[in-house]
Amino acid sequence: MPPSVAGRVIEAAADPETSVAQIADLIGKDAVLSIQVLKAVNSGAYMLSRAVSRVDRAVALLGTRTVRNLVLTLAVRDLVPARDITGFPLDHFWEASLCRAAAARSIGKLLELENVDELFTLGLCQDVGLLLALRANEKLATQLAAAARRPAQHRYDIERDIARETHAEIGAAMFSQWRFSEEIVEAIRHHHDPVNAPRAHRRRARVALAAEAVADLLVCDDEGVAVEVFSEQMTRLGVFDGREGEVTETLEPLIGEVCGLVERYAEVLGLHISEQPPVETIVARAAEGLATLNLAYLQEANELRFKLELREREARVDPLTQLLNRRGFDEALPREVSQAERQGACVSLLMVDIDHFKSINDNYGHPCGDAALQLLGEVLRDVLRTCDVPCRYGGEEFAVILPFTDVEGGQIAAERVRSAIEARPLRWRGDEVSLRASIGGATIRGQRGERDAQRCLVTSADQALYEAKRGGRNRVCWSESAEQAACG
Repeated sequence: MPPSVAGRVIEAAADPETSVAQIADLIGKDAVLSIQVLKAVNSGAYMLSRAVSRVDRAVALLGTRTVRNLVLTLAVRDLVPARDITGFPLDHFWEASLCRAAAARSIGKLLELENVDELFTLGLCQDVGLLLALRANEKLATQLAAAARRPAQHRYDIERDIARETHAEIGAAMFSQWRFSEEIVEAIRHHHDPVNAPRAHRRRARVALAAEAVADLLVCDDEGVAVEVFSEQMTRLGVFDGREGEVTETLEPLIGEVCGLVERYAEVLGLHISEQPPVETIVARAAEGLATLNLAYLQEANELRFKLELREREARVDPLTQLLNRRGFDEALPREVSQAERQGACVSLLMVDIDHFKSINDNYGHPCGDAALQLLGEVLRDVLRTCDVPCRYGGEEFAVILPFTDVEGGQIAAERVRSAIEARPLRWRGDEVSLRASIGGATIRGQRGERDAQRCLVTSADQALYEAKRGGRNRVCWSESAEQAACG
């Protein structure tokens, strides 16, 4: 517990049944608290025409919530004096805490929540556990001092790497001992992971994290991360719905109100704050950070899409010939047949097989066989139309889909392929390896309801290929039964 009188004041101020007179009586028993309360009420924040010299009058003017926050700040400062945390920027810590408090109150007001002054206390307290952690861990103090102006999540990650307990856990335990309400304790415990907060306290935890982001906009350097966290939590709180410009439209009045509260309460609570830039500058930096973040997301999305497309392409492309593989063929054929059906057009299919391929492997080795397959792929790309779809069907067998091609056109294309293969021998380690190919072809005319058209086209072209092989190889044979079978 904090010093006895301070602890009793904090506890009493949280009880709605406690009267101003009772709180004033408690404060009057501690000379230091009495002086601080009188100093606060006589500060420029209240602009009183006459100085107040009585504690009860000061408490009445300040209000129990403000008194509680004042005493709380003093109690924590006494609990962890500056001499116990060397090298850590305590002024920056308290300025950030005050920004969190003001932001939590303003966000609560925006959400039309009850007891917004309680949210001020939450924001003021949510990082207090860090002071206890720093006092016990000099390494943590050094690391966080260097990262003081980094976003909250970055500091939290450093803390989790070094310390056994986080400031959220330490703070929740401390304020539970100080008999703070469960609403504040659980919001402190989960203000970095609202999704894991008990359902009854999740909303306050989200307010605390959103307030942390607003504070980061005011006192830290990476506006992009702060805007991202703020936007996410405000979306989950139901304030944002994805409308363009809603973030900056909300931030401008919110930050203006927060800056005003910070200036006022800094004087009341006796905290030193640095000079704040104009609200317009802060909002402009936030908008720039948001734009940078969106650009980074766009670049990341484009890179991811490129990788996915590359992976999808690799799954459909034969690495040796760079033609579509069997999977690519199985996806392309239904698409082309379906298009032919819709337009009542013809589609033809060639099945191409290298003659005596086993002999090439046996006589020259498998690397030569691979080179022959690559050469055939090049020939197909050279002689076919851009709309045609050449594929490596499997082994030494290739397939070519010829969209919008009737029997005559298919036969012409097949002969062009055969003669081009024959005319381009493979040069292999000083030898010239002649290539020949047998080709079977088939054509169907698309008609609606031809569910077996694809199977029929492949079967018919394959049978025609068999006939070409049986008829002496290095020739083209065409199926005469494909259209009847497809329509039967």
